[in-house]
Amino acid sequence: FGLIRRALLSATFVWSAIGVLQNAEHMTGPADALGLPEPVTMVKIHGWVNLVGGIMLALNIKPKLAATAMAGNLAVTTAGAHQFWEIDDKGEKVEQMVHFSKNLSLLGGLLGVLAANGSPSDDA
Repeated sequence: FGLIRRALLSATFVWSAIGVLQNAEHMTGPADALGLPEPVTMVKIHGWVNLVGGIMLALNIKPKLAATAMAGNLAVTTAGAHQFWEIDDKGEKVEQMVHFSKNLSLLGGLLGVLAANGSPSDDA
């Protein structure tokens, strides 16, 4: 079940990365909100980390390193892009709460990869 488990977890990261890389210029809002320099470049880096990390995880290539990189990327994205507590519009607030919760679930999956495989420094 390891291959299936890794592929299912990786799918969200790979598919979203493709969309991010194709539309980076239009997805800079969170990077702007966080005050990051070169927002388009930051968005592209985010996309590449998820694309490469997702593929590495799915193929079991340095899975701990991939999970660690994607978890860090996900933590920043979740904090910067889904600040539901600051939204007044009820519909938008609910939508951002769903994304925030989904990201926490993905983070749990990535932490599960680390728990099952040890620390990133153990990657062979």
